[in-house]
Amino acid sequence: PFGASGIIAPVLELGIVMLIHTAEFFSELPFADSAVAPPGYAVLALLVIGVVVGYACTAPWRFAGWGMVGLACLIGSLKPLPDAVIFAQNRSPTLVAASAGGELTIYRRLSAFLIDMAALRLGQHADPEKIQHCNEFCQHQLRRGEAVAIVLKRHGLSAACDDRNTDVIISLATPLYPCRTAKSIYYFTQNMDDNYLLYRDKKGVNYVSSNSGSGQLACLALQPRQC
Repeated sequence: PFGASGIIAPVLELGIVMLIHTAEFFSELPFADSAVAPPGYAVLALLVIGVVVGYACTAPWRFAGWGMVGLACLIGSLKPLPDAVIFAQNRSPTLVAASAGGELTIYRRLSAFLIDMAALRLGQHADPEKIQHCNEFCQHQLRRGEAVAIVLKRHGLSAACDDRNTDVIISLATPLYPCRTAKSIYYFTQNMDDNYLLYRDKKGVNYVSSNSGSGQLACLALQPRQC
């Protein structure tokens, strides 16, 4: 009313232009493509509370708020990055894995939305049209150089078990028997209502379920009893 749109619109446009230029500036800085682990709920809550206290309160609470923000950022930077994500919720299981080459490897076709979600969580870029096809199994080198065997269909398990270049199998197909070579098989899609973030370490493979939100050491497939 009263021609106010002629004043408000340029101000809004200026703000959007400033945001675009700011994003371009930061994207061109060294290490702009560095990745951080997705924050946990506690870290995210600490960050939000710190920002609110830092802006809304006066000293010394303001300094305490920004200290909380710094602590949340420090905790987030120390968390390990996931090595892979499995999308199994309401769909055929699909694996996206980070690689030592700095680019995501997509096993089976995914929507652009899920590829973006994987890139956000794993901290690497992906080419949506570049799908890795595995005849029997695929050897995959994770971001820290560990070699794992990726199995998409059951007939590839035998070849993956006999492969000497990998010591761990991540399978999207149900294994029916253990490896004769005693190689570890991890099978994550027993519960089709979950998506998983996978972390590889010296003890084995840890995972975070989208339903539970808490991390735990994954059980090996075909164990005589539940771990």
